[in-house]
Amino acid sequence: MKRSTHTKRFAAVLVAGFVSLIIGQTQAQTVSQEGEWVNTSFGSSGPLFIDFTLTPTTYSFTVDPDGFVFNAPDPDAVNTSGLREPDGSVILNIANDPTFGNITGTILADGTLQNVLFSDIPNPNIFNMTVEGDIGVAESSGTYLVNFNDPATRGGPGVEQTDFAQGTWTTTQIPEPASLALLGIGGLLCVHRRRA
Repeated sequence: MKRSTHTKRFAAVLVAGFVSLIIGQTQAQTVSQEGEWVNTSFGSSGPLFIDFTLTPTTYSFTVDPDGFVFNAPDPDAVNTSGLREPDGSVILNIANDPTFGNITGTILADGTLQNVLFSDIPNPNIFNMTVEGDIGVAESSGTYLVNFNDPATRGGPGVEQTDFAQGTWTTTQIPEPASLALLGIGGLLCVHRRRA
C-alpha cells in the first residue's frame, strides 16, 4: 500500500509539472525543428533547421539551411529578433546577409508567410527568391522560387537552361529534452505498474 501511494504521488507531481510546462508555453514558446529543403528543378537537397522563440510581444528566429545553397557550401544561419506587431505578426527586415542578401516580408500571427522576398543576393547569378508556406509548432513547410539573372549561367553544367529553380522545404519539431524525460519516466511508471 505504501509503495502504491508513493507511486501515485510521484505520478501526480509529474502530471502537475507537465501541465505547468504546457501552460507556460502560452506565455513563451521555444521550438526547434529539423527537416530538409529540396530543389525540385535540379534535384539537389540539404538539411534545414529552424529555431524560434515567441512571447506575446517578442520573437527570435534562426533559419539554417545546410548543403550547397546559392553556390555556397553550408552558409551561416540567418538570425533575426525583435518586437511583434500588435496583431501578433512578425515583420521581417533583414539587411545585407552575406549569402541571402536582404530578406523582407511578414509572418502572420497564424504562421502564414506573406510576401517573403530575398533580394540583392550577393551571388550575381541570382536575381531574387520568394518563399511561401506556414510556420507551425509541430511542423513548418512551404515552397520557394529562385529567379536567375544571366541566361548563360542558369542551371549550371549539364542542366537544362531555365529562368528559375523551384523547390520545397519541410521541418518537424524536435522533442525537447524535458519532454523526452517525461515520456521516459511515464514509460518506467507503466513498466513498474505492470510488475506490481
